Amino acid sequence: MDHGCAFAHQHLCDVGRTSTRVLAIWDQDPSPEFDPARGSRPKVAGLQYGRQMDRAALKTYLGAGSDREVYRAARYSALENDFTHGTLTLGLLAGQYLSPSLAQGSGLGELKAGQDMDDVDIVFVQIPRAVGMCPSRGAIDRISYDALRYMLACAQNGSDVVVVLDYGTELGPHDGSSWFERAVDQLVSWAKNKHGIRLKVVFPSGNSHDDQRHAKMKFVAAGTTSSVYLDVPYGNGAAASTEIWFPPKMQAFMVSVTAPGHTIPVQLALTPGIGPLVSAFAGGTLTVTLQNGQPCVLLEVGATETIPSLAGRWCIGIFSPKAQQAPVCLYTAWGGRNPGFVQRLWPCRFESAQIETQDILPTMDGSGSLLGSACGQSTTMVGGYEKWRPHYRAAYSGGGPARGGRHAVRGADVLCVVNEVSSLPGVLTMGAVSGPWYRASGTSFAAPQWARAWLSPPLAYQGVLPLPPPYFGISQLRSEYGEPRLL
Repeated sequence: MDHGCAFAHQHLCDVGRTSTRVLAIWDQDPSPEFDPARGSRPKVAGLQYGRQMDRAALKTYLGAGSDREVYRAARYSALENDFTHGTLTLGLLAGQYLSPSLAQGSGLGELKAGQDMDDVDIVFVQIPRAVGMCPSRGAIDRISYDALRYMLACAQNGSDVVVVLDYGTELGPHDGSSWFERAVDQLVSWAKNKHGIRLKVVFPSGNSHDDQRHAKMKFVAAGTTSSVYLDVPYGNGAAASTEIWFPPKMQAFMVSVTAPGHTIPVQLALTPGIGPLVSAFAGGTLTVTLQNGQPCVLLEVGATETIPSLAGRWCIGIFSPKAQQAPVCLYTAWGGRNPGFVQRLWPCRFESAQIETQDILPTMDGSGSLLGSACGQSTTMVGGYEKWRPHYRAAYSGGGPARGGRHAVRGADVLCVVNEVSSLPGVLTMGAVSGPWYRASGTSFAAPQWARAWLSPPLAYQGVLPLPPPYFGISQLRSEYGEPRLL
């Protein structure tokens, strides 16, 4: 599930380019790509939107000339840019070669032929363009679940299906209890029990390992306050989201939010059993929600592109009248650049604040900086490490213990190579058209490597993976978090 499927690339087609290994493309956008006369809508219940193109329709374009001419004839503008996230990911997952990051013993820039994926069908779900501009917001979970259902509908009974979901929200609850994660767990069980399909869902751990993206507040004594500053940047074209997760068995709390340039805060009292509540104020909203009994306060600050006065330092203070055993956790949504899209959301960051001398300083160490929608029981979370420093996680790779659930101790399940050498960042992979090669850096390009090794471990890693997943080819990582790594 990504943006931009190079179905005409020589590494995804047969010799002579008479057919493509892409079985289907489903564009979820309200104004989808491709010729409507040759496309259709999925027949799966609840998925009758967007446009799908099957292999027969895609093959009709392959004789149009060069790769560019093929995409132009197909009315597929997603591949106007050679450096497209979906194509970079797809090359590592299913290309007819092995990147040096995947092939043991290969030197810098050496590509090894790999026939391990020749008999694998590719189903590509293209995300809506609006989501690609702000891929960390809540809408990503719904379209991701739709993508999983569509891919299963395309699969044959008894097959192995690995799905790389390269987008996910950094918002919570970070313990595997969200509706999306529970639905994925059920879908994995249903696919196995009903259709004999072995489904593996793979997520990157994210690129937001940052001391200022996740804050923890511990209230070990009664009557204490802890505060953070939330720095909201200028130029946001969408609302910036921050979540405050409270313990399931919490006592009473008081939340106060002070906007930049103001001295009077907006206050919200939380009590055990409090129901959904929305408190709107100038420039933002405070929303109280409950997920499986866990209270969460969502702070949304309006678009600073249209209201510049909202940018600046917001002060979030939390008062606890009683001692609490479990910490309060704060997360901000990712706002990074997505190849091929205009960036509409820039990341917010926390700063430690001590408003009063007796205030308790929050903890901000970068741990738990994982995609919040990837913490379920049935998903595999893949982080990244540098090949020349095999004992250390990449500085930007999300890692560390999550709030709870399966990832509460270690964080990411496994690490794959995201940088091959110190002089050239990233890993080598294909572009949108046949010929050029590109380097891409980020955990988005670690996830497809693990997925490929899961499907074909002997060839993908030149026979060094003797055991089936999830523990093949793993050695203990000697770092502060202890995630294992893929050799």
